[in-house]
Amino acid sequence: MTKEGAALTPEGRMKEQSADERDDPPAVLARCRRLLDAGAVAVLSNISRYARESPRVGRIVAEALLSFVEDKADRGKVLQGGGAKTLLAITRVAFAAATASGSGDSPSRVLSTVDPADLLAAQALAKLAITSPPLAVFGPGDSAALDAIRPLSALLLHPSATRLQTFEGLMALTNLASASPDMADRITTAPGVAGILETLLLDEHELVRRAAAELTCNILSGSPTACERVVSSPNRLTVLLALADVEDVATRSAVAGALACIAHDPRASRVIAEKSANVASLVTSGDDGLAHRGVVVILGALEGLEEDKKASFARAMEGAGVVTALVAIAKRGARAGPLIGPTVEVLKAFNALEIPIAT
Repeated sequence: MTKEGAALTPEGRMKEQSADERDDPPAVLARCRRLLDAGAVAVLSNISRYARESPRVGRIVAEALLSFVEDKADRGKVLQGGGAKTLLAITRVAFAAATASGSGDSPSRVLSTVDPADLLAAQALAKLAITSPPLAVFGPGDSAALDAIRPLSALLLHPSATRLQTFEGLMALTNLASASPDMADRITTAPGVAGILETLLLDEHELVRRAAAELTCNILSGSPTACERVVSSPNRLTVLLALADVEDVATRSAVAGALACIAHDPRASRVIAEKSANVASLVTSGDDGLAHRGVVVILGALEGLEEDKKASFARAMEGAGVVTALVAIAKRGARAGPLIGPTVEVLKAFNALEIPIAT
């Protein structure tokens, strides 16, 4: 099991010795690699053709492939052997049956008709999609990648999905969303995804929250539908702004990136101005990555705010220590890297709004 998996399951935190050494991870890994070297993926692909007649066959093949992709180093061999294509074919059979039996119901209700064992194929596919570019996993064109959205989103929506499966589904969709704006939009509009993603942003587990934030960032960077959904809801904007001030730096970075995508919209700008302290905390964090995204959010907000609201927003930034932090960054010059450009822009904008800039 991966380190991520160990962190997400109680079993992963237990260090009990296996009763049979053949079941210990090193022994299992060695067997999997011998099978991979012997061409097992091609054999499983041939066997999977009978999954339509017998779902049990598809589940056994998926379970075997899941074992093969547990170690990142072996995923390339599985891809080369056509493992992703096999897994997609298995999920098509499983989820087609669910649609036929639950058409018209809510996404979660439809998916509840899918046997939890069928999630193993989606999980194995997710592991491949996490560590390889979409092109390497799904090939050229969008057809196969679009087909993958459904099983991957099932890892978020299925009532029996484990937290590890949900986490891996989020990470896989994040990678997939980066493929193109159209792909990000398709993920956003997939039944149930937008709603469950908002719920997962508030999950009790830090890694799940972080993965949800990263998917939100990638979706907002490409999907007009997702952007409209967020900017039209002050509550959704407030949640993102709250997450911009949590302890986990990776979550803050992802959320700040999401806010940077929409800050220029007047509806978002107004809420950002009301919650200015959360944005200020990014710039004053001492982390250049967070500061860069925070500065871009400020620039966007200044663009979207009404003229009579810009000065009060700038004063709030000044009071929160943003000007002092920006001046310190500006003094670093070229050593500040890509942060220097937007920093100078914000300082010029503040100066035009008669905010004193101490040099």
